[in-house]
Amino acid sequence: MKRLTTYTENDYTINLGDLFTIGDTVIIIKELFILNDIVYVSSDDNSPIGSGFLIESANKFINDKKDYFDTVTTAPSGIKEGCCNCED
Repeated sequence: MKRLTTYTENDYTINLGDLFTIGDTVIIIKELFILNDIVYVSSDDNSPIGSGFLIESANKFINDKKDYFDTVTTAPSGIKEGCCNCED
């Protein structure tokens, strides 16, 4: 497994710690990694009834969220060596 800090596919870039806003839900990118030649994204959201922690291929994440890339902001703190903890 190789950890990444950024991944780009077809003009869409995902960075470690990016925050996607989808309605009232904020999704944070917790990890980007390559396993068996496939790039994966792990994310978590702030919704009590949301999907919570999720691991999916970066390709699926980008296809499912491409309409929300204009909402991306970078997490303010807590990113270190592939981990993100935004609880300040």
